[in-house]
Amino acid sequence: MRTTNVTIVGGGTAGWLAALRIHHAYPHAKITLIASEEIGILGAGEGTVPLVTKFLGDLGISISDVVKNCSATLKLGILFKNWCGGAGEYLHNFAPSETLDELSSGVNAETIECVVTKYKHLDDINFSAKLIKNKKAPYTFIDTLSFASNTPEQSMSCHSFPALHFDANKLAAYLKQVAIHRGIRNVDAKVVSFRTNAAKEVYAVEIEGGPDISTDFLVDCSGFARLGLGKLHNEEWVSYSDKLPVDTAVPFFIPHNNDVAPVTEAIAMKYGWVWKIPVRDRYGCGYVFDSTHTNKEEALAEAENYFGMSLVSPKEFKFSAGRYKNTLVKNCLALGLAQSFIEPLEATSIYVTCNVLDSFCYANALNTWDSKFTQEDVNEPYGILMNGVATFVHLHYITNRKDTAFWQEFSSKYPLLEETETAITTLKNHPKAELPLELHMAFAEQSWVKILSGLGRVEYGFPTTKEAETYCAALEKNQNNVVRSCMGHQEFIEYLETS
Repeated sequence: MRTTNVTIVGGGTAGWLAALRIHHAYPHAKITLIASEEIGILGAGEGTVPLVTKFLGDLGISISDVVKNCSATLKLGILFKNWCGGAGEYLHNFAPSETLDELSSGVNAETIECVVTKYKHLDDINFSAKLIKNKKAPYTFIDTLSFASNTPEQSMSCHSFPALHFDANKLAAYLKQVAIHRGIRNVDAKVVSFRTNAAKEVYAVEIEGGPDISTDFLVDCSGFARLGLGKLHNEEWVSYSDKLPVDTAVPFFIPHNNDVAPVTEAIAMKYGWVWKIPVRDRYGCGYVFDSTHTNKEEALAEAENYFGMSLVSPKEFKFSAGRYKNTLVKNCLALGLAQSFIEPLEATSIYVTCNVLDSFCYANALNTWDSKFTQEDVNEPYGILMNGVATFVHLHYITNRKDTAFWQEFSSKYPLLEETETAITTLKNHPKAELPLELHMAFAEQSWVKILSGLGRVEYGFPTTKEAETYCAALEKNQNNVVRSCMGHQEFIEYLETS
């Protein structure tokens, strides 16, 4: 089967990423994206992981493109504040180059024991933590006289491939601009219904005030409306509310002077947590909470007390952690909020969208969606990935904090999962041991070690050798030397904006 007409419903980040990725893989396809300007987009999700940066790069969209057009800043990880009680904090960072990484693949168990036990805090020998503390970017200039670079950042050495923060509305608008320039058709209209055949395969999309749009394949990016898998196919919903009780988010903005660290902050509060994401000219923030313990007004009041300023939230998001059992059903692929949502912690939503789009294209699913094997090639990895993400996010809440009913009840109502206990045992036996597939697909071993160490939940029993101590001392010295040579974060962003 050769699919010619692809119709995408929804014009947020997921919709335009789908249009660009499918166009890249299937240049012959005629792609139409239907979105209503009147409805607009949710505009949530202003942080990513490095794999999204790579995904954009593969589509010809560079870091400098996003910086110039989407008010972007760099993201080297997530700084968790107050999660264990008291004023402590720990960093879940993205891996730097191997010669600067305290948990690199070349480091043995004895060295990791030295890293974890010798230093008062794992972040003390963490390259990204040092960059963040000094508000620096992981870039140093190189001799460009003989270096042919297509983008400004290619004229520099990168010591840690970063993720990005961005204005979500500006990113969607920029992706739309790129997509239309590449020949993708945009229709401003509201979707009324889908026309299907006897097998419930979509062959046309009915829009308000216009003719039906014929299609061979539907991509549903309709957000929480969930027109495809939800309303059309009534696909089974797999809930994660048994492990993740937060269900409401209240967003707000805080101004800044642009001299910001390249990190997302996740600040534990009385009944959940606050995200704090630096984009140009403002922090995008939001309080994520369990609505059985507090409400919008009380959450904002607590945030106002924490930040010492008056806050206004334009809206309130209600959500239920979970996913549809399958993301590809007949000739309909769902992405973004139309497919799943865990919660904002660890910024996995756009990453999952990119991951599923890659699986879809690698399986040639646009032309073989009616094959049982193709359906399995897309749906099974998606299910494994989502289960792993939910398990990893749940781990963050298993802390020693017990100051409110929310934190007291979490450990009793949502205790340590069997999969997490397996991960802890595996990593205790050997910090570089490979985790079970479901957990490893979502986050690598290094990420588990970071969170478990930050929460004080993993201790190693390996002997610390003289060789390990010598290695750690040399590593720390190398990190400090490279940090000194790196550009300031604000300097780096301004360089990209003006180059």
